[in-house]
Amino acid sequence: MIIVAGHLKVRHEDRPAFLTGSAEAVRQARAARGCRDFSVSPDPVDPGRVNVFELWDDRDSLLGFRGEGPDDGLGSLIVAAEVAEYDVPGPGAPGIAPASPVTAADEAWLIRAIELSREARDAGNHPFGSLLVSADGEVLAEALNTVVTDDDLSAHPELKLAVWAASNLDSETARSTTMYTSCENCGMCSAAMVWAGIGTLVFALSGESLVELQGESAASLALSSREVFARASHPVEVRGPALEEEARAAHIGR
Repeated sequence: MIIVAGHLKVRHEDRPAFLTGSAEAVRQARAARGCRDFSVSPDPVDPGRVNVFELWDDRDSLLGFRGEGPDDGLGSLIVAAEVAEYDVPGPGAPGIAPASPVTAADEAWLIRAIELSREARDAGNHPFGSLLVSADGEVLAEALNTVVTDDDLSAHPELKLAVWAASNLDSETARSTTMYTSCENCGMCSAAMVWAGIGTLVFALSGESLVELQGESAASLALSSREVFARASHPVEVRGPALEEEARAAHIGR
C-alpha cells in the first residue's frame, strides 16, 4: 500500500468549498482508480492550508491515476502542495512496532474513554470517545464523536484532540502526552496525531474488531495505527487493544 500525506495550499476563497464539497468529488475520482481512502482536514496552524491523506492499493494505481491527468477539479484549487509518499509494510513486517503492554493506569483512562463513547452514542452520534492526558496524569482535553450532529465526517474525537494539541501545546509537551481512545484510530486520525506530535496512543477496541462489528456493508479502512506510525518522522508508542469487551458493548445494537 502507498500513503500520500502532507499539506495543500488552497486559495483562501476556495478553502471552505473545498473542505465541504469539492473534496468529495476528488475522493470519488480517486476511488474509481484504486484509492482506498482520501480525506482532508483544516490545518490547525495555517488557515490557508489543508492536510491531506490518501491510501492507494499500490504504486501502479497511483502512477496510472496521475498519468491519466483526470479532471477532478483539484488542480484548479491548489496553489502549492507539500506531500510525501510512503510504502506501508503489511502487518507483522519489519518496521511495524510490536504491541506494548497496557498498564493498570492505562485501563483506568480507557474506562473514561469508553464512558465518553457512550455519551456520544446517547447524543445520537457514533460511539467513540477520547481524552488527552499529560505526563503527570492531568486530563488536558476530552472529545466525543459528533459526525452525525455536526454533519461532518471528519468530526472524530481523535482528530479533534490532535487539532487541540497542535494549537495549545508546544512540541515537547505534545510528545509527552498520551491519547486514550475507546477505539483504535482510523488512518486520518493517526496521521493527525503525527502532525500534532502526540507521543503515545492507547486504545481499547482494535480497528479489526470494529470492522467485524460493523459488517461488510460499512465503509472501512484496513490500516492499523501501527502501520501509519511506522512511517512517521518521529516515534509514536502504541499500547492496545485492551478492555475490548467493555468497548464493544457501546457498539452492540446500533
